[in-house]
Amino acid sequence: SAIPDPKIRNEYKSRIRQEFSSDVFLNTIMSKVVGISSNFDKSSFELNSRRKKAIFVFGPSAAGKSFGIKSNLETLLKIANWDTSLLFHTIDGGQMRESSQLWAEMKLNRMAVIRQKLFSGEGNEDDERFESKTDYRGFTDLYSRYFKKYIHKVKDKIFDTLLLRGSNVIIPDTATSLLKDRTICKIKELAKHGYEIMFSAVIASKAKCE
Repeated sequence: SAIPDPKIRNEYKSRIRQEFSSDVFLNTIMSKVVGISSNFDKSSFELNSRRKKAIFVFGPSAAGKSFGIKSNLETLLKIANWDTSLLFHTIDGGQMRESSQLWAEMKLNRMAVIRQKLFSGEGNEDDERFESKTDYRGFTDLYSRYFKKYIHKVKDKIFDTLLLRGSNVIIPDTATSLLKDRTICKIKELAKHGYEIMFSAVIASKAKCE
């Protein structure tokens, strides 16, 4: 259920909007690059970014797309016969959540409420009905109700910016948006701007993702 208190609900909406609209947050996300080497050279990054490569990583939510691409990047680059010194920006909602102070605050609140329920005897983590990943005060759907639309806005803004720069990009994607042509539009835009595109996928069971 949603956060029941309208005052708290509106406060969260306002704070999330401010955080995700700030230049500081955008710059934090844009400053992160992924490559095989841990020693990034800025001049090398600027040079490599002009080569215009894009990697889509399809898979369900929570399937480990971000981890999978980082762990297998060298293999993918070799398969595609791409330069293994290439560096990439990731347009990753998970990375955005983990960079958000409000997301961290929400997780702490969730843990505190779960702990309180357990110690008060109101919850049992061995009970199949006990939701270990959620809490009981409306934070269950905080992401879908409050974070999701702002994360999509930041994703779109970063995509447009990196496209104009000609930067290399990695795009984790659930592929559900293929039905709405959202992903197809991104693929067409990349192709129009001269990008060479690689498609990969992470396979995971429903139980693992939940």
